[in-house]
Amino acid sequence: MAIRIVGKNIKKNDLTLLPSRKDKELTRKLKVKRSNGARQVDFKKHVVNKPWGFEYLCYRNRHLDIWEFHLNPSASTSLHCHPGKSALKITLEGEIEFETVAGKEVLIAGNIRIIKGGVVHRTLNSGGEIARVLEIESPPDKENLIRINDSYGRQDSPYVFSAPSLNMSSAKARVNSLLKGNGRKISPGVELFPLFSENPSHPKNSKATAVTGLRINETSPNHPCKKKALLKIISKLKTDFFVLLNGTLAIEDSSGIRKIHPGSCCFVRNLKNIHGPSKKAELLLIKKVNK
Repeated sequence: MAIRIVGKNIKKNDLTLLPSRKDKELTRKLKVKRSNGARQVDFKKHVVNKPWGFEYLCYRNRHLDIWEFHLNPSASTSLHCHPGKSALKITLEGEIEFETVAGKEVLIAGNIRIIKGGVVHRTLNSGGEIARVLEIESPPDKENLIRINDSYGRQDSPYVFSAPSLNMSSAKARVNSLLKGNGRKISPGVELFPLFSENPSHPKNSKATAVTGLRINETSPNHPCKKKALLKIISKLKTDFFVLLNGTLAIEDSSGIRKIHPGSCCFVRNLKNIHGPSKKAELLLIKKVNK
């Protein structure tokens, strides 16, 4: 399974980063190192403390997992790559400088990038406030990591934490369980789950990106999917794009109708219709608060 963008002209797609010859040269002699310590941690119960901030697991299934990480001002992650998985990076709040072998670019709330396996990259907080970034990774393998360079002396080391992970109950962040339990019913068979609305660990940033969960239950004769109203429901929520987390959907755009699978990122403005599933599907809806 891999993260991919659909519903957008692939030939003009500047959102997906593919490994270059230079990426391969940098990592040719390096291998993923596994850590027994990381395997013993139940990430559903802990926030992982990092020298640059912290991160925690929001959601996991057999296809993908979702992490939110908080990056302190002027702090940066390792220069690293994931040779065996791809990731969708969504800037939620703040301003980050995203570095690859091709150069650097500034990403603000609402900006997304898909990083295919093997792309060497680093994330730096270039703003004055804590930056929040959501990462959807597929397949769900946190240890799939090669560190090339690191400001904190962790280069060429596996996914471990230099300090004990923070207990979820005592962490400063308000940790949300995505799509857990019953959400707010907005249509027959469709539930909404507001997520990440506020975070008391730092002041509210005006450049916030809203993230909402949507669950589509098994279709019935009165289900909006049968009435071809699912796209209308998602559009009314002012969704810029959505990521399919679980189940399957069929989307219709200028190139016809095709089935999409978990990890697909779809731009709503380019869709003509969304055909619902025969069973449950879960989506992550993303919209920019300020345009």
